Amino acid sequence: MSTRWYVKVALVLTASVVMSAASTACTAVSGPIASSQRISLSGWLNVIWNGEPHFMLIDDRGTAIRLMIDDALIQSLGGVQKVNRKRVTITGERPAETPDAVRVLSLELDTERE
Repeated sequence: MSTRWYVKVALVLTASVVMSAASTACTAVSGPIASSQRISLSGWLNVIWNGEPHFMLIDDRGTAIRLMIDDALIQSLGGVQKVNRKRVTITGERPAETPDAVRVLSLELDTERE
């Protein structure tokens, strides 16, 4: 057999090993990260009105984080107007389907910094 044949077989085998390793690495990375992660954040809660209220938290570094807040939680705090432009601390989780947002589980108004 020619040397070219050995080189081709070696390249195919190397590519197969690399692709297999990359697939395993992607699976390992996406597994734990895809699940919800609990976090606690503090900052200023802002309501953006566009047909319905959309919530953004601006943290102390100036980073904007989109919040998904249940209507019942907002109503328990006195409604949207009561939380708009207030300093808050939230506990939430980053859902796997929308990792750029935080689903709020609890929200506390910071009455000391108003």
